[in-house]
Amino acid sequence: MPEKNILIADDDESIQRLFVEILKDEGYRIFLASDGKEAIEIVRKNPIDLAILDIRMPEMDGIEALKQIKAMDETIEVLIMTGYADLGSLKEILFDYGARDYLPKPFDLNELKFAVKRALRKREFVLKSPPDKAEAEDRILELERDYKRKTLQLRESQIKYRDIVENSIDAIVIIQDGYLKFANRKAVELSGYSKEEILRMPFERMIHPDDAVEVTERYTHRINGKDIPTISTFRVVRKDGSFFWIETNAVITLWEEKPAILNILRDISQRLADEEAMVRSEKLASLGQLSAGLAHELRNPLAVISSCSQFCLENMKLEQLVRENFQVIYRNSQRASRLISELLAFARPGRFEREEVDVNELVSRMLQMAELEAEPFGITIVRRLNDRIPKIVGDKEKLGQLFLNLIQNAIQAVPKKGKIVLESRVLAQGEVLEVSIVDDGPGIPEDCRSRVFDPFFTTKDGGTGLGLSICHTIVEQHQGSINIECGEETGTRVSVRLPVGQQE
Repeated sequence: MPEKNILIADDDESIQRLFVEILKDEGYRIFLASDGKEAIEIVRKNPIDLAILDIRMPEMDGIEALKQIKAMDETIEVLIMTGYADLGSLKEILFDYGARDYLPKPFDLNELKFAVKRALRKREFVLKSPPDKAEAEDRILELERDYKRKTLQLRESQIKYRDIVENSIDAIVIIQDGYLKFANRKAVELSGYSKEEILRMPFERMIHPDDAVEVTERYTHRINGKDIPTISTFRVVRKDGSFFWIETNAVITLWEEKPAILNILRDISQRLADEEAMVRSEKLASLGQLSAGLAHELRNPLAVISSCSQFCLENMKLEQLVRENFQVIYRNSQRASRLISELLAFARPGRFEREEVDVNELVSRMLQMAELEAEPFGITIVRRLNDRIPKIVGDKEKLGQLFLNLIQNAIQAVPKKGKIVLESRVLAQGEVLEVSIVDDGPGIPEDCRSRVFDPFFTTKDGGTGLGLSICHTIVEQHQGSINIECGEETGTRVSVRLPVGQQE
């Protein structure tokens, strides 16, 4: 059998190399072109059997090249490939311009090989048929029309299916042999990786370490045919190291004639956050009512205890042991009074005063108030405040309470000669202001991180557990967010994000 000459025209060198790699063992002679004009010149100078043309190329596109190739020799078979599947031009390419097939990228390699062999067989059959036999010509035309109708239906289905998959609001991936074999646009967007990076890595690398064993076991059981629930939830790690919760519907399928797992993934992080916020809001509302009632009932007896112990300390001659006990009573009554004040602040946040706030100035002022606590321990405080951040509209007193509390928490968290960094910057094209307090302390134990904003939860000796709850409430009143991140071994970053626009 004579050697077959195949022309590959695509301006992407990686596609050219792919075709050479796929077809090199089939005994074909390969010609490469980077645009339509170069492809036409190759056809003029060489006996081409099959041309594989990309639609979008510089100088001359694939459709124009197809027309000119068919004008020179209508027996040359042409396959059109494109990464921009277009149903509008599909019928014209197949029926009016004479292309043999239309291959949307990315294509299945086995299907591509089959399309090449099928096109070459068609050309060989046409060239061998005697031109004076009308019956043979009619039969060829009939087969050609039938083939093209079926091809049109197939390609239309492929394009519609691909559009549905690529434009899905859910991530869609296929896993085979432990690797991702396919990922749609949403999967790429959520992961932060490029498509090329995703398709080169084991899927386990993208699973949160705490969930990896369970997810891998489910994958193994499912691929081995065991009956397990199709729906599950776990955390996926982005390229930048952050993670999000997903709900997946996983079923077994075939990919390139081998078993694989089709996963439809939905990001449920916001849904979980909304559920948690609702539960927290209900808990806080109930707790607020209880706190207000308790505070009212406790203040009177505490006032009596505090006043009496203070009177005795100031006006009576007491033995040393008795005096020390009165001092303990007085100190603890004062501590209880402060706790009640915090309870009332938590239960009744008070009126929201709206005024223009210079956040840098406010943070600096709160830092001056807190620095006296840091000096005895040799703690270094570094300011990295962006002097170009805009002012915001908010409650200056409450925001001051917020930043003072966070700075004091950082001072209490770091060891002697530790370091605290205060940063401010603008995010989201100037729409969000972020203030971060970063310390090099021991961090927050992982089992405590989800509870740090819960009322009365504290890891400090003598702490009330209301400071961060009040901070959270203040941030919510300003329609902002507060986030705590901890390093693997040490360090904590508390970030407060506030909208620059005026809150209603």
